[in-house]
Amino acid sequence: LYGQGDGPATSRTIRLGMRLIPISCDGVTVRDDASYKLATSLVGTKARLELGADPVVAAARYQPDQIRNSLRPETIRQIESDRPYIVLAIRYPKLQRIDDLRDYFLTLSQAAATICRITDHDIVLFPAHLSDNFTDDRPALDFLESQLLRLDIAPERISRCRWHSIEEAAFHLQSAELVFGDRLHALLLAAMNGVPVVGAVVEDKISGCLNDMLRGYPLGLVVHMERFDLVDFETEFLDLWKA
Repeated sequence: LYGQGDGPATSRTIRLGMRLIPISCDGVTVRDDASYKLATSLVGTKARLELGADPVVAAARYQPDQIRNSLRPETIRQIESDRPYIVLAIRYPKLQRIDDLRDYFLTLSQAAATICRITDHDIVLFPAHLSDNFTDDRPALDFLESQLLRLDIAPERISRCRWHSIEEAAFHLQSAELVFGDRLHALLLAAMNGVPVVGAVVEDKISGCLNDMLRGYPLGLVVHMERFDLVDFETEFLDLWKA
């Protein structure tokens, strides 16, 4: 098994499975230090566990030059014509209702509005799934857009990107001036092209992967949402943007 992210593993059933799977494999790599510590605490060091990288970071097909070469010229021109923009990439777990995530989404909207004002760039809402095949995240995008409007972001400054392949999605992200959100792979794909990223941390896998990848990277900021303070965020983001 390659590039696994482990955790939070709060139930006994999940923890039992995590004990059995590594010892049934020839080898397992995990993608961040927190996952490695959790896995070794459950199975010990006798199982073949190695600390590696997230598969997206290691895959040649997601490197910026490969992404550009895989797209049609008209697709590249269309995406680049929308620049400059910042991307808001938020996940919407299918098993949760908008009302359950209301406070979290309100906080994200406040942060996104602050970023929009500081950078003076438009906001692109990024769907997490292939646009024509899934509708899971559209209620979340609707809610986020309504809150951005409530925070006085003009409607013409908010749009939604549409993508029809992983490569097209990656090019949207790698062409942004900044990517903000809790979609781990959206943040990683952007950072691979030197795009500033602001990761909204709601679980260990995001902070673990981002902290590992952004170590020494001057254009990354990790924000812990459970202790979010708008004034502190504005100060930290200004420092990042000036860099």
